[in-house]
Amino acid sequence: MHLSKLMVIFALGAAALAAQSTPAPPKKRAVKKSAVKSAAVVKPEAEAQPIPGFDVTALDKDADPCVDFYQYACGTWRARHPIPPDRAVWGRFDELEERNLAVLRDILEKAAANDPQRTAVEQKIGDYYASCMDEAAIDGKGVEPIRQELDRIAALASKDEMADEVARLQRMGANVLFNFASGQDFKNSSEVIAQADQGGLGLPDRDYYLKEDEQSVGTRAQYVAHVQKMFELLGDPEEKLPLGLRQ
Repeated sequence: MHLSKLMVIFALGAAALAAQSTPAPPKKRAVKKSAVKSAAVVKPEAEAQPIPGFDVTALDKDADPCVDFYQYACGTWRARHPIPPDRAVWGRFDELEERNLAVLRDILEKAAANDPQRTAVEQKIGDYYASCMDEAAIDGKGVEPIRQELDRIAALASKDEMADEVARLQRMGANVLFNFASGQDFKNSSEVIAQADQGGLGLPDRDYYLKEDEQSVGTRAQYVAHVQKMFELLGDPEEKLPLGLRQ
C-alpha cells in the first residue's frame, strides 16, 4: 500500500482514539474528582446530541503527516479546544468523562426530587444523593464523623503500633503509605494482577517535592499553607502543628 494511504489510515485511528490537547505521559487517575463538581462543566441537555465516533475536522490538513504526524492527526481539534485553566491536560476522553458525569448528575437530581411517583429504588438513590449534597449539615458536623479515627491515630504510642493501624486503614480503603489494588499487567494486557504504588502523598509525585524551579517552589508553598489550614480546621492549635507549618 502506498505510504500516503498508510499515513491517512493511521491518522484516522489516532484522531479518533486520542486527540489530546497536549502531549503528556500517561497519568494516574487518582481519586477521583467529585462527580457533582466536575459535572457542572457540561450541561446534559447541551450534550444530548450523539457524538460522532470520528470527526474529520479534527485533522490539520495543512500539516505534513511525514513531518509532524501528531499535529496532522489532531492539530485542529487541539486549536479549537484549549486546555481548561483547572486542568493539566485535556483530550477527547476527558471530554467524554465530563459528559458522562453531567448525565449522571442529571439522573441523580431527578431521583432526589420529592416526587411521589418515584420507585423505591429511585427514592433510595435520590435520598442518598441528597444527603451527600446537604453541605450545611455536613459542615455543621465538622470532624466529628472521623473523630474516632483521629483519636485512634493520636493514641499510637510507638512506631511499632503503626503497622496494625496502617493495615486497619488499608482495609477501610485509605491508601496509607502505599496503594494496593488490581490492574492490567503492563506486559500482558490479557491478565489482571496485583499492583502496589505510592500512597499518602498530597502532591502528585516526588518531583513536586524536590524540584527547585520557580513553579515547583511556589506550588510547595501553597501546599504547606493548605496543609496548615487542614490542621487548623481539625482544631489543632499552632503549637501542635509540625514545625514546618508554624508561622
